[in-house]
Amino acid sequence: MTDPTPTGPESPVDGPEADLATEDTGEHLDDLDDREVLHEGELHPDDAPTSREAAKWRRKFRDTDQQLQAAQAEHDTALAAMQAEHGDALTAMQDRVEALQRAHAERLLDKLGLAPKALWAVTELADVLDEAGVPDEGKVEDAAAVARQQLGISRAPAGFRSGASRVAEEPRPNQWRSAFAPPDRE
Repeated sequence: MTDPTPTGPESPVDGPEADLATEDTGEHLDDLDDREVLHEGELHPDDAPTSREAAKWRRKFRDTDQQLQAAQAEHDTALAAMQAEHGDALTAMQDRVEALQRAHAERLLDKLGLAPKALWAVTELADVLDEAGVPDEGKVEDAAAVARQQLGISRAPAGFRSGASRVAEEPRPNQWRSAFAPPDRE
């Protein structure tokens, strides 16, 4: 029986390529595996025990990588099937949760005297949510301050009454009431 591996100077593991084939650089990995194992249990005479161990780990890595890719493909297929089956309900629930989060953030915004349109013009909903997905009062206040600055919105003066531009005078007495009131007795 003849040895199918070339052993002369044209051998791929002889010469300068021999050092590259045994280094763990990632190059020539497929060629190295073919040269290492001639038949089950037979090793090439030039291979050292370290290269056999390296080849074993490369094969394990390749097998594991293939299993991982197969599992990811299976996961993607199952996810696509679930989204196709329940996609509308899932989208509706996500929209409802987002609407509730926005409503809560807008309630926090009412205390600050800023219209919700101003807040949403400069920030996104995700920017005012905490880790649990609940609008954070501090983040809403910060976003409101940014909205005021970017949009040039000033705060309403304290005590400002709609339609009032002067200091309130002392109330005038009601003359009708005094007309029908009992006479003052002294």
